Amino acid sequence: MRRIMWTVLIFVEVLRLVGGDPSIEKVLSMRVRNFIAQKHDQYVCVSRKLETELAYAHTFQAKVELNHVHHMLLMACGAPFVETDTFYECREMGACAGHDEAIIWGSRRDGDRFTTPNGVGFPLGPKTGFRYLVLQIHYKNPFPPSEPPDNSGADIGFIVNKRRFKSLRPGGMFIAAHFDYTVPPNRAKTDVGFECCYDAPISLKGFAYRVHAHSLGVRNTMEVFNNNTDKKSKISRDTQKPQIFIPNPEMEISKGSVISAHCFYNSTNRQRTTRCGFTQADEMCNIYLMITENSNTKKPHMPSYMCLAGRRGSYMTYPDDSGVSSSEYPVQSRVNGVKTKEYGPKISKEPPLVWSGPTGPSSLKFGHVSAVDTDQQGNIWLFCRRGRVWDSNTFTDDNLPVDTRLIQEDTIMKVSHKGELKAKIGKNLFIMPHGLTLSENTLWVTDTGRHQVFQISVSTGKVLRVAGRKLKPGKRQLLCMPTDVAVSGKMVYVSVGYCDERVAVFRIQEGNKPDSELQNPSGLDYLRDLLGPSPPPRPLPDPHITPGIRSHRPLRLPHSIDLDPCGRPVVASRTLRRIYTFSPKRGEAIHVSETLRMEQSQIFSAKYLSGGTKIVVASNSARGSIIHVSASGDIISHININNSSQKLPPFVHPHDLAISQDGRTIYVAECGGTSPTSGRLWIFRMETQMKTQLEPHDSVIVTDGEVTVDPNLLQMLEIRTLAMIALGLLILIITVVLGYVMVSVWSPKHLSGRPLPEGKLPRWMTMASVTTAYPVGEMKQIAGDNNSSIDEVESAALSALGDQLNLESEHETSA
Repeated sequence: MRRIMWTVLIFVEVLRLVGGDPSIEKVLSMRVRNFIAQKHDQYVCVSRKLETELAYAHTFQAKVELNHVHHMLLMACGAPFVETDTFYECREMGACAGHDEAIIWGSRRDGDRFTTPNGVGFPLGPKTGFRYLVLQIHYKNPFPPSEPPDNSGADIGFIVNKRRFKSLRPGGMFIAAHFDYTVPPNRAKTDVGFECCYDAPISLKGFAYRVHAHSLGVRNTMEVFNNNTDKKSKISRDTQKPQIFIPNPEMEISKGSVISAHCFYNSTNRQRTTRCGFTQADEMCNIYLMITENSNTKKPHMPSYMCLAGRRGSYMTYPDDSGVSSSEYPVQSRVNGVKTKEYGPKISKEPPLVWSGPTGPSSLKFGHVSAVDTDQQGNIWLFCRRGRVWDSNTFTDDNLPVDTRLIQEDTIMKVSHKGELKAKIGKNLFIMPHGLTLSENTLWVTDTGRHQVFQISVSTGKVLRVAGRKLKPGKRQLLCMPTDVAVSGKMVYVSVGYCDERVAVFRIQEGNKPDSELQNPSGLDYLRDLLGPSPPPRPLPDPHITPGIRSHRPLRLPHSIDLDPCGRPVVASRTLRRIYTFSPKRGEAIHVSETLRMEQSQIFSAKYLSGGTKIVVASNSARGSIIHVSASGDIISHININNSSQKLPPFVHPHDLAISQDGRTIYVAECGGTSPTSGRLWIFRMETQMKTQLEPHDSVIVTDGEVTVDPNLLQMLEIRTLAMIALGLLILIITVVLGYVMVSVWSPKHLSGRPLPEGKLPRWMTMASVTTAYPVGEMKQIAGDNNSSIDEVESAALSALGDQLNLESEHETSA
């Protein structure tokens, strides 16, 4: 039994010597050498290349020698702008070259030391794509002639033992920042607020945060709340206190969370307007949150998320492997074991399908299709005018319909993804159908002729709730030609467009039913209106004085409304050609896509896709188009239908659109023309462009957008895997046999001259005496130092251990 125990101990010791001790760390020391600042607000960077294939940074310590240092930031880069052993100025060019950049840590005081929680580290090295570390230092003022040169910097501690990598979770950064605002003079409180919607399926957990502002800063806060729950978390800190990372394990961000940030300033002692900028005379509004992802991925990567606010409002950016395709950056993925890059969903240029009625032998026609939506089963719901046409003679100057007769045919149709008619309802109920939304097995529709909104059961076709009064256009709880509706929980948002430009907000009353005559609002409580940004009462010297969106025109003809994953209304202004995103809590627009104003078409509908991107249908009365808009408001793609080459009917009057649940199909409702039967349903496909990374190689086969692997390659990989397993088993068997032979031949009896008491091991065989009594030196350098290597330290420790054993043996002999 003792021989078996000694064999196991020897085997463990061999593994320790081969794999390295878990307590071993290495340190990278980054310093500017003999630097003298010669101007105000000088930014200096020092870069170091990481030679280790993979290492996890987990300890950071600031080394600030002079009080001229304003702050320092540590960034991981794919490549720096300048690779040098000393330093380079980096205010204008930046720290990193290219898009591979991630902020890891920052500080502004000497001795600040931060250590990540157990099991968390920032993965770095060539294996992650971040081959360099760049330390950026901001010096406030030029040095006086008597000031000595500066050698400030930071020490970064790493975990390099591969045995610990499997138990580590990759750390990353979530940054909330506003980069386009001003602080007016002589004001005790200026609130710069912005918010973003988190749309990624991966949940995030924060473990430390840091705020950053300049001399006018009072406090920075960030609050995270979910639209569907009451759970909230908040971080807040005085910006005049040391701007270091503060541990905070309470912050959690999940899909559908709203990130609301505020930066407060006090400018009572300043007589000028202060802008956002990089100098100490400017201001900044930054919040840094160290995070880990709740993900099962084992790939070493450093996630970087950003909530950015600027002139257009606020929006999110996402890293690779986040599950969100924003179409602005490639998304890495793996298909059948092959690494690929997806460049986001694109609208396919293949000819679309066109339906003028349900498929099959029936001669039923849709008529003008004013709205469309889809359910989770893939069915398509259409709101049709069935022979009724809207022209210049349809309404009077008082916004009342000339023909008040109800449409006697079913106006709501349910068809399958193959076009088969499955159900139809809505007979003798509407005058001029317009908008339709499906929510929790009920339909919400708007009738611009009746000036009302209805909630209808999809199974029975009965009216459940009504907003507005029949043929009574008005304001507040009354509606004037409502265009569309969106529902989030108990909140109902109605876009009121043609004769009253606003978004009316209602709350659902539980248990109430409408009266039989449908004359009075019932089942919905009116709360308030959401209005577009209004122009200031008089010209101001600086349009940034009021934080928010710089827009000097009110909301005009809100024609469609949708919701993002956080339950925030997304409204398309038809005549202004803008897309507004509203904050229900603030009651104001927080983001606007203005790029579409350059188009010569009116926006009829905009629907949220993914990651802040949207699909828009527009028309210039001669030709319709589909536009893919990015999260920041730029146009990603613009599809026009070439009717002559594709032999399709004219695509002129797109009125509404819907996106399938899987995001692969776009349904466009066409409503227009003089013929009552000219309405159609257009079906477009989305495609994802993928590019493999196994080049040049014929082992990857791409067919119809699908990626497969050559069977010969799979067979080769299986052979290599089996060979590695066999080699590992052989090494294990040899180690066990050698250990058993060593214990049998070289037993403690031969060493001490006498047998040991039963069940007792010699002290030199105890692992604790090796690892505790003889720690393996100080932390080593990863690059740029001449410290001893791990092997040299191990040899020194074992030599010292042998000297002690000799002394113990002599002592026992003399005794």
